[in-house]
Amino acid sequence: RVPEGPYETLAGLIAAELGRIPTVDDTVELTGWRIDVVDATGRRAARALLHAPLPGVEERAEEGR
Repeated sequence: RVPEGPYETLAGLIAAELGRIPTVDDTVELTGWRIDVVDATGRRAARALLHAPLPGVEERAEEGR
């Protein structure tokens, strides 16, 4: 699940999680997912690579483990 926030795009989510404009090689972790910024143009992440969580990681994150 993506937390609610003032964004409508993945680039906006990344910026909100970082609290700043994303740059290449920034990483965000969100409920087991890892999001790597691989290209940034101007004031946004232009391309990102998403790494899916291992089985069971999301459930443990929701349980607070």
